[in-house]
Amino acid sequence: MRSNLIVDDHLLALAIARVAPAPVDAAVSNGELFTTGSWYYRLGRAALNPNSQGTISRRLDALSPARRTAVFAAIDRLPDEIGLISLRHLVPVMSELDASGLRLNLLAAEVVATALLTHARILVSTDTPLLAKACHQLDVQYDVATL
Repeated sequence: MRSNLIVDDHLLALAIARVAPAPVDAAVSNGELFTTGSWYYRLGRAALNPNSQGTISRRLDALSPARRTAVFAAIDRLPDEIGLISLRHLVPVMSELDASGLRLNLLAAEVVATALLTHARILVSTDTPLLAKACHQLDVQYDVATL
């Protein structure tokens, strides 16, 4: 079983705020938590844009001021215990996925490539059929968290 775990923007925010589901907290503690640049950017955009009114923004607003501050600080510097793979390493794998016939968007290709390179399972807050299908085809564990 894969021990590394990749999380989406919602779960990343909860991990940084230290209010994530148990499997995410365990992955942080063990140095096995990863995210993608796209999800990191989406969290930053939701956290720092005063006009943002999406699900992530509402989740951040529900946090205590101290936990919200931790998330805002992580936008400037992602905590070292959370892995983030460079596009320098991901793009060749993403390109191979495309060449193999998988028609993935940028976000899904980045997530799957990260999973393949880190031997990780993927945990998301919202089911994404395109990502789920690709994971099934490539034998990458994909789960949806209950929040």
